[in-house]
Amino acid sequence: MSEISTLEILKEKSIKIDRWLNYFIAGAILIVGILLFTVVSAIFSPATAFTVEQGVEHWRANFSPVYFDTAGFFITIPFTQLQPLGEHMFEAKHAYITFQTFLGISYFAPLFYGIFQVKKILYAVTTEYTPFTEENKKRMRKIAWAIIIYALAGDLLINLAMNMFVTQIYSFNPIHISLTGLIIGGLMLILVHIFDIGIELQQDADTTL
Repeated sequence: MSEISTLEILKEKSIKIDRWLNYFIAGAILIVGILLFTVVSAIFSPATAFTVEQGVEHWRANFSPVYFDTAGFFITIPFTQLQPLGEHMFEAKHAYITFQTFLGISYFAPLFYGIFQVKKILYAVTTEYTPFTEENKKRMRKIAWAIIIYALAGDLLINLAMNMFVTQIYSFNPIHISLTGLIIGGLMLILVHIFDIGIELQQDADTTL
């Protein structure tokens, strides 16, 4: 297979992956829109529209909007984020809005940031016909650090918000740090260094042409 045909195949695959990413982004935006709708609706709803039920390992926060007769929304809040206190010690409305809002922020912000970096990598492949560039190495490093920051602060942000706006009881638990996320982020940083080898090989190949 000639080099030109190989490069064209690489470009076509990058375009196809980018197209699937666009579908994924559209679905994620739809979910964000639904979350925003429920949060805004919850903010302007009376406290009587909210109830909580204590389970074995989590709370179930229920929201019954006045514009729905039989339907409603609910979220599950683990005890690691909201201690198993008595129902009278916090407002169900505050718990629902706070958890829903900060869960969306902590999850979707790094998700969209990572997807944006991947799309830039794919675009570079379609224009430069190789993923092995210095700019793509920087983008991979950004993705790795985004994963590490999410692992360290994602659940911690939710916990801090719940402490501030719901219980006013401040505590820190190392369980909020994701060991899996730290490992994945660390492995990606190692891959960034391996990526350097690919860049050097690409540069050697370019100089021999």
